[in-house]
Amino acid sequence: MPRAKCLKCDLSLTEEDKVINYDSCRDPFHLKECSGLCASEVRAIVLQKRVLIFFCDECVSSFKIIPLLLNKISKLENEVKTLKEDMKKLNEVTKLDTQEVFNEFQERSLRASNVMLYNVPEPVSTTLNDKIAEDKVKVARVLNSVGIGEAEIVKVLREKLETNLG
Repeated sequence: MPRAKCLKCDLSLTEEDKVINYDSCRDPFHLKECSGLCASEVRAIVLQKRVLIFFCDECVSSFKIIPLLLNKISKLENEVKTLKEDMKKLNEVTKLDTQEVFNEFQERSLRASNVMLYNVPEPVSTTLNDKIAEDKVKVARVLNSVGIGEAEIVKVLREKLETNLG
């Protein structure tokens, strides 16, 4: 019953053939005829606890790439670490910006129904409460004239604007 083909001579390997496999890729070939090993190397390889490792040329050249790959992995790990730090900083900035946007939204919501009127004549009343009541009446008239109707006037503030006519 054929086991496989010898990697070197391409002949079928049988149960009677002494076969050896490379330690890395496990490709089979004839132990004495095709391995290229001397008798002492063959004895060292067939030992149970051996030190000699047997690789094909293709595997040996692949193993030479390992240091380059390890170097690339190290560089990629450093890049990932840097990217994680950048993402963390970005998340912190985004949280601050999000909070600022939220605060601005709340402030605008609070001021959404504010009305500013300019050039409203000063009230003629003498007491503060009468002046506020007079201003509320004037604001109600303005709001009625623009079609807003009966609006609840919560607070009236009066500021005198300084104009510089230099």
